[in-house]
Amino acid sequence: MLKKVLPIIFLISIIHFQASAEEKSCNAYISSGDNHWLGSSLAMDSPQSIHDALEMLRDTLGMKILYWRGMQEAAWADVAVPREENFRYATFHTWSKFLIKKKKIEPMMVEVAGKLGIKIWGVSTLGDWGSSADTPCFNDFPFNNESKMRLDHPEWVPVDKYGKRRQGGTIELAYPEARKALVDLHVKITKEAGYAGVIFLTYVENFTLRFEDEFGYSDPIVKEFKKRYGIDIRTQPFTKFGSKYDWHRLRGEYVTAYFAELKTELNKIGVKLGVMLNSDRPDYPMTWATLPHTHPTIGAMYMDYKNWIRRGIVDKLVAYGACSRQAQYRTADELLWLGRGTPLEVGVITSSPFGIGWNASRKKGVEVIAAHNEDENWLRIGRIPEQTAKALKSGGKYQKMQFLAQLVREKSKLSSADLVIPLAQSKNIVMRRFAIQALGMIRDPKGIPVVEAALNSPEVGIRASAIKSLGHFSGPDSLDKVIVAIDKMGVHPDWEMARGYLSRMKPFPKAKLKEYARNHKNKDIRNLSLRILSIHPDPSLFPLYEQTIKDPYLYSRYTTTQALAGINLDDAVNLLLKLTKHRDASVRNRAVISLGQQIHRHFNSAVKRKPEIIAAMVAVFKNFGDEKNPPDIEWGYRSVGEGVLYCGKDGEKALKKMMNNGSDKRLANFAWRILSYREKKSHTANAFNLISEYENDRLFGMRPAILKDNTIPVLSQNFENTRLFNDKTKKYVGVTSNLAGRWGYFTSKGPFVSKVKAFTGKQSLLLQRGGESVTGWINNGIPENSDFIIEAMVYRRKKTGFTLTANSLKGMRVGALVNDNGVLMLRDGLRKAWIATNLRVPEEKWTKIRLSSNNLNGSYTVSTELSDSKLKSTINRSLLGGGKIYKLVVSLGKGEGLFIDDVKFLERR
Repeated sequence: MLKKVLPIIFLISIIHFQASAEEKSCNAYISSGDNHWLGSSLAMDSPQSIHDALEMLRDTLGMKILYWRGMQEAAWADVAVPREENFRYATFHTWSKFLIKKKKIEPMMVEVAGKLGIKIWGVSTLGDWGSSADTPCFNDFPFNNESKMRLDHPEWVPVDKYGKRRQGGTIELAYPEARKALVDLHVKITKEAGYAGVIFLTYVENFTLRFEDEFGYSDPIVKEFKKRYGIDIRTQPFTKFGSKYDWHRLRGEYVTAYFAELKTELNKIGVKLGVMLNSDRPDYPMTWATLPHTHPTIGAMYMDYKNWIRRGIVDKLVAYGACSRQAQYRTADELLWLGRGTPLEVGVITSSPFGIGWNASRKKGVEVIAAHNEDENWLRIGRIPEQTAKALKSGGKYQKMQFLAQLVREKSKLSSADLVIPLAQSKNIVMRRFAIQALGMIRDPKGIPVVEAALNSPEVGIRASAIKSLGHFSGPDSLDKVIVAIDKMGVHPDWEMARGYLSRMKPFPKAKLKEYARNHKNKDIRNLSLRILSIHPDPSLFPLYEQTIKDPYLYSRYTTTQALAGINLDDAVNLLLKLTKHRDASVRNRAVISLGQQIHRHFNSAVKRKPEIIAAMVAVFKNFGDEKNPPDIEWGYRSVGEGVLYCGKDGEKALKKMMNNGSDKRLANFAWRILSYREKKSHTANAFNLISEYENDRLFGMRPAILKDNTIPVLSQNFENTRLFNDKTKKYVGVTSNLAGRWGYFTSKGPFVSKVKAFTGKQSLLLQRGGESVTGWINNGIPENSDFIIEAMVYRRKKTGFTLTANSLKGMRVGALVNDNGVLMLRDGLRKAWIATNLRVPEEKWTKIRLSSNNLNGSYTVSTELSDSKLKSTINRSLLGGGKIYKLVVSLGKGEGLFIDDVKFLERR
């Protein structure tokens, strides 16, 4: 009996082991851009480093698929145009393009992975295609790159409802030609790399968007919405019959069209298609990792994933993380339900893939995908349990790695480097990186020569680990050896690691760095030394900066100017003021920002000279005015303007003065943009400055009058609609949601619909004594700070007086009074009286009265126009009160009556 039971027990144990192993496995997602920028992230830039990293992920996670954001990086290498003036990012683009184009890292990744039994899915972007030069970046302007697709086709860039501002990153998918260009690009890269699948992120990484409905008003969208719903979304408000959500869905239709077109082409080469979803709001795009995590940075458009599933457009949908676990559970469960009976695969991305909460999801068939950067964090979340120091003697490869990872994270301690030193010479790149970094945490002098020797490795990942280690623990000659190694082999990750970790050396090698900054033959070493020194601002560095500001290398001159922001000396202020006249735009603009930062930091040397500093900043800003075309015209104004904003209220006052200069349009426009388009929460924090749509309208209303070249009708009535205006019209007619407006109050004593007189058509309104005033109500009103034009055709009978006013809830905003002698008078908001103008409205002639506001000046003007002559008043009168204008009122005084026709209310934008 026992012999029969034992095989059954053994079989059960095997099944249990297999089930446990399956529960303890996951796939992985890696953002290649982060790995290739940050030398501290898992090294994946050579055949050996890729092999060892993938093997480690396969063996410690059970990874079978890697989702590799290298596809986005490869797409950028094809179409991005880097901006060299953004020096730090320019060096990254050079390194990235070398990996993509010269080393062919994408097909290399796929080939190495295939030998390990791993599939590679390329991760790309729905809308991250660079931005205009004046878009805020993580550091200074200009924005680091922009796609040739956007540059060659500016119409493909999403625009706001005013037609004045364009979105960063995104390409408007409503254009069929744009979709085709993106499909062709992705198919080309997929073929070159050999990906098993393509999956999309749906967020963008820039700070353009200030509210999620800001963009999406390109011509095809506007035309199609007007065709379907009869609403011009640029000029008319949404209604419940043509709502904002209908607009979101329309935008989403173009996303669906794009994925469908791409899927058709991918099917031809046997490649799958996937999309990552926002788990909190799966039918809207994803949010970016930068705070706050509340809005889709690509804008509001409907992600119609139900339709994608129904039509078989997607093979895989992944519920992204950066949200509550409950949101991911809910979204994954919904996707499983919607995809039942179809081949749809469902996944989730998480930083804790083996959390007990995912067990139920795994059993339902959900693919769990881990996401991390640093080597030690991949080990921390993997299947290898924590180890003791004994693992260094008797443990297997991954047990050794795990204990070394614990040392790197300072989770464990070790007093001697003896057992780690041999591992620092391992052929395995991951093991070697762990050991080298662990030596820095152990701080045993015996380890220093081993780490220093690693600086000469041809593997970028090994050099990066050595630099990081020496930042924690180093010898007297360690800096020199780092510099020698970087001088020979330095690329972007070496410079970034050196800047980040050599600044932590103790004692800090200031004297040596100063010498390198002055005299090293390698321009990159000189600049790197300046970057490291700037992390420790010290007035004693000023003599060095007086020399390095003359360095032949522009990046060094820029870094010097940037570093001066941290020096609280009169001499530093003097030098920066001088640099505001420098020949190089990058230096000149950076000098303005550095001066602003000194004031922002309350440096007494700068604060006491604030008026002089602001005057110098204004002088630089004026170089961007009309008829002037400096090389940095597309972005310099933004850089200088940010410096002015550092000066607080006084800076804003200077910008407002330039905005209201009255003649220079470009200067006024740039100043207004600086004051209005503050995408980032502050100068230093990488967080969005979210505002409401109402606030955006208010800011747009601040535009100087000389820039307002668009007039948007908000009310237009010629009284020709006989269904509304006839002999039986009583009380109120029309609706405010219609451009024709709502009108009243019609009584038996008037106003009357008249066929006796009409300026155009056959009808007008007639006001007579004893009747009511006539009022036209405006849908949503005119924002308080917006400029507007009121026009009306009037026909005065003998001795007739009347008033034409525009009112807010607080009372009259503007008003014109014509007395019974025909003298036109304006209401003055300051004197609280009617003041006569030099204009007259004659009797028995159709006359156009035109009132025009200038909110920036707080005034309005009037003109009258006859068929045979035209007079204009040059008298400005102060606007009355405040509040949003919501109605027009025409009231009769004495006289025989007044005909009114062709009433228009126009918002000026």
